[in-house]
Amino acid sequence: MADSFMKFTGGGSTFTFTKPFLSSSHISVEKNGTTLSLTTDYTITGIDAYPYTQATINLVSAADSSDIIIVRRTTAVPSNVMWKDFSDAAVLKADELDDVQRYLVFLAQEAEDEANVSLNEDYTANFNAEAKKITNVAGPVDGADAANKAYVDGQTLYGG
Repeated sequence: MADSFMKFTGGGSTFTFTKPFLSSSHISVEKNGTTLSLTTDYTITGIDAYPYTQATINLVSAADSSDIIIVRRTTAVPSNVMWKDFSDAAVLKADELDDVQRYLVFLAQEAEDEANVSLNEDYTANFNAEAKKITNVAGPVDGADAANKAYVDGQTLYGG
């Protein structure tokens, strides 16, 4: 189960995102693989109290029943958090420690989610598509390149 994104199908214009996030700027929306633009293509409302755990995504143009909407958290870590320097004998504030911990957990979740949907290399150093279709393969250039269906269909076999 994904910890940093939610996938919606079935159409509509309103989607409730229930993954924790630190800023609405960390939320992105895709429609059929195309990243949408905040304010032009969608708005975000209904954000609950910090640390945020829910937001409502409102599409400007409703999605059709065949559309796939993905709402994703992509945590951008500000430099003042990334390079937080806690000093010996300093007063440690719980809020600062909590924020650093949240950033680390969110980044780890996002990396794991990305790895889970990526083409994995098996123990023999071959890629395993796990019975999923690979799309948008360019035509081959070199002899060891992968070939797409259009290229293969266009080839004449056995000189005939």
